[in-house]
Amino acid sequence: MSSRIIAIVQARCSSERLPGKVLLPLAGRPVIQHVLTAVMSASLIDEVVLATTTSAADDPLAAIGQSMGVRIYRGIEEDVLARFVGALAGDQADVVVRHVGDAPLVDPGVINSVVGHFLKGDCDYASNMIERSWPRGSESEVLSREALYRSHQEGTRPEDREHVTIYARTHADRFRLRNVKALPQETWPELRLTLDMREDLALFEKVFDELYVPGHLLRIGAVIDWLRQHPEVVALNAHLKQKTVFGKDF
Repeated sequence: MSSRIIAIVQARCSSERLPGKVLLPLAGRPVIQHVLTAVMSASLIDEVVLATTTSAADDPLAAIGQSMGVRIYRGIEEDVLARFVGALAGDQADVVVRHVGDAPLVDPGVINSVVGHFLKGDCDYASNMIERSWPRGSESEVLSREALYRSHQEGTRPEDREHVTIYARTHADRFRLRNVKALPQETWPELRLTLDMREDLALFEKVFDELYVPGHLLRIGAVIDWLRQHPEVVALNAHLKQKTVFGKDF
C-alpha cells in the first residue's frame, strides 16, 4: 500500500524582522507563490496545504493560495505545531512534509530526494538539515503522521510549538532520524538563501533578475553555480546570523 504524502507550507505576514516578507515581489510574483509553485511541482507530493493564521492580516496570503488551487488551513498564530495537526485533520495522509513560506528557492528535486529517503523506511523523521549540506533555505523535512501527533502531544516547550519538528529532532532516543546529504556540486551549507532581512531580499532580487524565467522553476544547482561566480552577491547577506534554538543553529 502506497503512502499518501501531504506537504504543509507554513506562512504568516506578521514577521518581526521583515513584516509581510512572504508577500514581497520577486520577478513580479509574491514570494509565497514561488514557494507554493516549487512544492506543488515535487512529483512525490500528493497535496499541498497552506497553513496560515486566522488573523485578518493573512487574508491576502490565503487568497493567493486559493487562487493557486491550494487547500488553506487557518489556525492559531502562536502555535504552529497545532496548525499542522489541524491541517492534517480529516486527511488520510500518513506522511507529512514541512516547508516554510520564506524560502523562495526551494527545489522540488531536493524535496523528492528527502521524501524518497524517508520512504525507504526505518525512520520517523528525515531531513536535509540534521547535518546541513545544502544552503540554508533548501530545507525539506518529512515525518510520519504518528511522529507529528506524538510531537503535538508530548512537546510542551514553547520551542516545540513554534518550530514543529524540534521535539523530534531533540529526542533522538524516541524518534528514528535520518539525514539526507547533497551531492558535492550542491554542497554549500554556509550559503544563506532564506528571507528574514532586507539584505536577504537584496540577494534574492539579484538572483531572480538574472536567472528567473517566467513559467520555469529555478533549480538550486543553477543558483549555486551562478553565485559561485558572483561572490559580491553572496556577500550581501553573508554577515547575517540565524536565530538559535536552545543555543544551537538548527
